[in-house]
Amino acid sequence: MKRNWGRVISIIALFILALGCRYTTPTPVAWRGTETAAVQTGTASVPTPTVFSSPTPLAAPTALPTRTRVPIVSDGPWLVFSSGDGKSYYAADRDSDEVRQLELPNSVITADLPGAVSPDRSVLLARAGDPKVEGDFALYSVAAVNLETLKLNGLISSSVQKNLANVNNLQAPFAVQAAVAPAGIAWNPNGSGALFPMAVDGDSTNLFRYNPISHKVDRISSRYQQGFAPQWSPGGQALVFQEADTRDNPYRWRASLVGSIAFENLERVNYLYSPPNDSLEEVYAGWINDSRLLIYTRAETGNHQLRLLNVLGGTPTVLFEGYFDSVSLNHVDGSVALLIKEEAARINKQSPGVYLRRSDSTKFDQFVLGDYEWLGYDRGLGKFVTNSQIDTTVFDANGIKLSLVGASRLSASPDGQWLISWSEAGVNLHTADGKFLQQITNNTVESLFWQTDSKGFYLLMSDGLWHSQFPRLEPVKLTEDVWHENGGLFNWLGSD
Repeated sequence: MKRNWGRVISIIALFILALGCRYTTPTPVAWRGTETAAVQTGTASVPTPTVFSSPTPLAAPTALPTRTRVPIVSDGPWLVFSSGDGKSYYAADRDSDEVRQLELPNSVITADLPGAVSPDRSVLLARAGDPKVEGDFALYSVAAVNLETLKLNGLISSSVQKNLANVNNLQAPFAVQAAVAPAGIAWNPNGSGALFPMAVDGDSTNLFRYNPISHKVDRISSRYQQGFAPQWSPGGQALVFQEADTRDNPYRWRASLVGSIAFENLERVNYLYSPPNDSLEEVYAGWINDSRLLIYTRAETGNHQLRLLNVLGGTPTVLFEGYFDSVSLNHVDGSVALLIKEEAARINKQSPGVYLRRSDSTKFDQFVLGDYEWLGYDRGLGKFVTNSQIDTTVFDANGIKLSLVGASRLSASPDGQWLISWSEAGVNLHTADGKFLQQITNNTVESLFWQTDSKGFYLLMSDGLWHSQFPRLEPVKLTEDVWHENGGLFNWLGSD
């Protein structure tokens, strides 16, 4: 009898182990154990890129299914995304695909979404309401558990509201503009609080901090200019912000100061530099380390003057003075890439293409020349990605690592196990080194957003938002009401 029970226990243990392996490293159904998934190979020598031509896809469904969903009570994780009109948030439960609209005023500043979730993903902050209606524009918190919503604090005082109607008061409209400036929520990396702008004293906007434990709000800065665009350093040792000195020029909005505040002394402001006269805002491009920040000027004429800024003080270093279309930072080795399209190249009197500055170099060198359309950094790959009209290229400071012909874009799973490419011809699944496995859909996809556990992803298509999960990988439509510009706005609320 004891021997039989031992055998049963052993069988159960092996079964549980098999299940664990299955769900930690899922395998797509369409190619598991079959001979139909022929691998397209190419040269793998470095620095010569591995080039894969467009494969002949496996049979894929033309009509995508819609899953029957049963509403459930959940603490997520939720995929939070912007509505199609950019005025509200939706949350889609990852496991059930249930979609809810968050209980917020229908005028959310959706550009806050990428930075709105706390580091532990338990709370989302939202600025919502009509700034022209007294008491309506406020800060809200949304909890991951059941998406419970709490109104925290008004963001514009009644005096500012009244002054909006006064034609002789030129500062109140600027105070409101600073209070609603995009990307206005910045969580401390340690989760102790979040910064945001408020116009509650006079006709100027200052920075305030929200405590997620006490739900209290306290002032960080006290200045006469319009403060906006707060951001913490990766280690939470300092915060960076910008000001618009509208009192010197009451008829024009212009970024006039970039400053910082050290966490150990919130009373002292470091004046880092004054932007050029054509600056509309100074754009944070990425952190080299906890004290050095890449930042550049956005003007009506384009992006220019890429600087390396020490937020603890010192003179900024201008890395690239000319015009460029986009910049990306490799967080692994500290290299920086610039995309310079035809118009910017003409102004700079140089050739269009992608330029690279290695961490041990003082200048940008020509890396690839030609008509490239997009540049970014993929964390799953740990490398840069750029695309032209004919291919998508993966590269780092050591050279080109991969080139997929016919792919418009690609993205690696967070664990680096899978690679997905897409174009007008559809979406394809690859191994991490670019070998074709199967087609997921032949529909045109605009962008892709991965689950944090790498077991699925979301596809933004022209007709709405779709969800695809391993092992079947059949896209399921969630909603048509989704923001499309710049590939959509997404973030995760709730832990795995």
